[in-house]
Amino acid sequence: MNTTEIKAKAFRAAVDLAAVCKPCTYDNVLDITAIALGIEMDDNEEYPAELYRKFDRVWAELNY
Repeated sequence: MNTTEIKAKAFRAAVDLAAVCKPCTYDNVLDITAIALGIEMDDNEEYPAELYRKFDRVWAELNY
């Protein structure tokens, strides 16, 4: 999982959400990005910390 791949999946998720008139919130885009990357939540309903760290940077870029 690299930042470029996360950025591409996150951008696609935002486009898909907008296409169906759903809000492009942090959680919505994160969930779709994780699904596209094949990452599942753990038993505590959390994604891996690495995904959160990388996604935070991508989210900041998408909202700049």
